[in-house]
Amino acid sequence: MQKANNNNYKGYSLFNEVEDAALRTWNRCVVMLNINKDLGENFVKGYGECLNNVERMQMMAMYQYIAVKGTEAVLAEINQGMHSAKAANEGKVVH
Repeated sequence: MQKANNNNYKGYSLFNEVEDAALRTWNRCVVMLNINKDLGENFVKGYGECLNNVERMQMMAMYQYIAVKGTEAVLAEINQGMHSAKAANEGKVVH
């Protein structure tokens, strides 16, 4: 396994500095899709190995959510903060 520094794998951000979990997961999903397209499965595997099991499960859940709701709808929800901790505390989280 290629060891990443705290926030990137071979120049590709892991988005550890992003506090919003939904946005961080979205960004990781986009990066992984682009890496897979441009550099292939082995590189994707290395990127994924930099994440812990919970983070990988979050990505799988995001991919499944996108498959159900559609890319544009999910991106709009994330940009509106509908999956943030603040929204959850206010009872406004979208499922």
